[in-house]
Amino acid sequence: LLSGASESAEVAREAEGMPFLIHELAMHALSGLRQGGLAHDELSLQAMIQKRVALLPDATRFLLEVVSLVARPLEWEVATQAAGIGAPISRHALSGAERLLRVKGNAVEPFHDKIREAVVAGLDNSAKRGYYRALASALETHESADPEVVYQYFLAAGDTPKAAAYLDEAANRAESKLAFDLSVRLRRQRLEIGPSSDEERSIQRELL
Repeated sequence: LLSGASESAEVAREAEGMPFLIHELAMHALSGLRQGGLAHDELSLQAMIQKRVALLPDATRFLLEVVSLVARPLEWEVATQAAGIGAPISRHALSGAERLLRVKGNAVEPFHDKIREAVVAGLDNSAKRGYYRALASALETHESADPEVVYQYFLAAGDTPKAAAYLDEAANRAESKLAFDLSVRLRRQRLEIGPSSDEERSIQRELL
């Protein structure tokens, strides 16, 4: 695809030998050459992915950014709710997201870890906090949601009181299932983020 040996070597290095990434980056480089060439910093995997993301329809971009923040497949309903997509979005309407998003059954995730990393690198802290809050709020509406996961998202969003409440719930649930080691670990985490009162702090220390 590329005529220049240096460009071909750069593509192979950036893609770390992965065939699908080599293809995507080579097509990006070829498109740049047709438009008069690419600067050296544009011939990178991150630059290519972020350029594609910027061209996505808003709803699709929001969805990709949300699922990129989590290190696991995300339930479709939770992902679309957190992305702020009010009306249902068809899985077949992910315009321009080929090889960026992947839907498996009822879950959606980035197509590859390198895509996830590049998308997250393009988000500022304010956007990350907003998405984490949206994820936590979306999970709050699902009875089956793991309170420890909801706690982690609220904490990442900077909402310590909400995080503490869900951490308490997670510790209580672990204790009810006789998972005492997990319960102790969660209560220690609760101390770290700050009990609501000196009395509560004293009680928790006695339990530990």
